[in-house]
This record gives sequence, structure tokens and C-alpha cells, in this order.
Amino acid sequence: MTGMCRMLGRVFAGFVALASMAASHAAAAPAPAGAYIESTATVQFINPQNGGMQEVVFTNTVYTEVNAVKAVHVFPAQTVYLAPSMYDQFVFHVRNTGNIEINPVITLDQVLGDDFDLENVSMVIDTNSDGSAGPNDQALSSGGNITLPVDAEASIIVTFRSPAAVAEGARSELELTAQDDSAVSSATGTAIISKTGLSLEKSANLDQVKPGGLLRYRLRLSNRGIVAMPAYSSIDGEAVIIDGAQASGILVRDEMPLNTQFSAFVSHNSFQALYHISGRPKHSYTSTAPQDLATVDAIAFFWSGDYPLDTNTLEFEVKVADNATGGSFISNRATPGNSRQTVSRNCPQICCARSWKAAMVRPSLSSTLAER
Repeated sequence: MTGMCRMLGRVFAGFVALASMAASHAAAAPAPAGAYIESTATVQFINPQNGGMQEVVFTNTVYTEVNAVKAVHVFPAQTVYLAPSMYDQFVFHVRNTGNIEINPVITLDQVLGDDFDLENVSMVIDTNSDGSAGPNDQALSSGGNITLPVDAEASIIVTFRSPAAVAEGARSELELTAQDDSAVSSATGTAIISKTGLSLEKSANLDQVKPGGLLRYRLRLSNRGIVAMPAYSSIDGEAVIIDGAQASGILVRDEMPLNTQFSAFVSHNSFQALYHISGRPKHSYTSTAPQDLATVDAIAFFWSGDYPLDTNTLEFEVKVADNATGGSFISNRATPGNSRQTVSRNCPQICCARSWKAAMVRPSLSSTLAER
């Protein structure tokens, strides 16, 4: 009997542990407003008056109604470098992180105390998810509203032009704010005048992707300054190594997003396509594809020598994992590596078709690095 009691105790403890883990996982998503949370406490003990049997006593069940909570998050803060009289853009994401639909007011303000004001400033909602302001996008005025269901996200593109007469190093800041009642969030875009600077834009070819499907990323690298970008042979003190030899030029690096595997290079123009193998030094690359592409944890495009006043489009494909589930995200985080690298365009998330149980993909510039 004692052995049975011990076994029952272990089984019960295991059940409690599993229940705790399930509750923790469920807490990752906000409970919808108006839902009820049930809670019943239990206590277990060995009753010597009943032959040493284990007994369990349950309390009454307590019901708690979930209140409506409005919450919003605007991201990311970002910086671009550009020459005078040049156009550029910021891309902000506005996400509903509460548990009810929200209708935030979107305002765009020039930050006081900066060096100059940007010109021809305008906003659009990126309705076609291509990461670029175009005629099919919805215009948005400062003070206008957008509607966001629970867990939804909108991408807002802010386009602007730098003045013709402005000093090297001058800084201008725009702040985008989303507010619905007490729920408020903001992010700042900074434009810095520079005669040298790279602009890196990233987009994807699909807005839906199946498990096992191919997703194509497009990187658009531009020299937005007025002189060539000088070549370099090391990054953060680490030499750039290609096929065992140190190289000097411009490197664009993109890490493989989680739940994907590199498939193929599509377009690299005059750049050299490179592979980074897992476990090797960060900036040690090979120009020959490994036999097992699953060992590729990053790819790179390399321009030998100084980078001229030019724009090049670079493309590669990844294969989405066969077991990608609906509602999951494939994402990378941005890692600007130097004062002249610019993240100027983030493509919004690629949403899954849940009937395919596919994955949400956020093809942001976040793992893409144009080093200087």
C-alpha cells in the first residue's frame, strides 16, 4: 500500500508539473477580453485514519473575468545616412499587443532640437506588403486612425527628402506615435547627412508561404552618398577571409532565419556569392557550396574594392521547414555593424495561410549586415 501511495504521489506531481507548463505556455498570448479564467486549488495528504491512503481535497472554483486591455507597440528605432537632396524612407511597424481591437491615432512629428527638418514628408500604409511606398498603398495623414484587430500589425512607410543645403553630419529626427486612449507607443527615425553611406533595402517575393516552400529574399544595396564607399579588409577587428585569403571590399551578410535552410543564390550581379559554414569564424567564407546546405548558417555578397555610386539587387532563396506551423514567425534581428550602414526598408511580415499550416515570415533586414 505504501508503494502504491508513493506511486500515486509521483503521478500526481507529474500531472501538476504538466498543468503548470500548459498554463505558462498559454500565458504567452493575451487572454481575450470577456473570457473567464477558472481556478481550483487542491491539497493532497496521506490519511492515517483511512489505512494510509492518499486523499485529495478540492476547493470551490473561482471564476475571474478578463478585462479589456488596450496596448500598442511601435518599432523599430532606425537610422539612415544620405547625402543632401536625396530621398529615403523609414518603415515603422505598429502592433496591437492588447486583447481587444484598437483604433490608434498615428501622428508624425519633427523632433525639437535636431539640426534640420526633412522635406516632402509623407506617410502610407504598406497595404501590398512590398516594403516600398507605391500608388497601391493607402495614404495616411498625421492624426489619422488605423484599425488593428488583436495581434495584428500594420507597416507604415514614411518617405522624405533631405534639404539641398545642409552640413555633413547634421541630424534630423522624426517620431511616429500610435495612441488609443492610454495605450501609447512611439519610435524615432534618424536621418544623418553623410557624403558616404550605404542603404540596404530588403523585401520578399511572397505574402504567403507553405511548409517546405521556397521564399526569395531581395536585397537592394545603394551608395547613397556622393563619393565611393572605401573598401575594408576587417570587421570589428576580425579579418574578412574568403577561401582562406584575406579580402578587401564591401560585404553584405545575411544570416539564415530560424526554421529555414539556404536553397540557392538567384542574383548577385558583380558581387561574389559566399557561404558561411556553421562553427567557423564569423567572417570566414567559402565561394564553393558545401555538400550539405544545412550547414550554411549565413550567406554573404562581396564587392571587391571600393563601392561606387551605384545600386545592385542581390537575391537568394531559402526553404521553409517542412514542420513550420501556422502562426509561427520566421524572423531575424537587425545588427547594424558600423556608422555608415543603413537599414532603410523593412518588409512587413509575410502572413501564413493557416489552411496550409504555414509560417508567418518577417523578412526584415534584421539579420542583414552591410559592413564597413
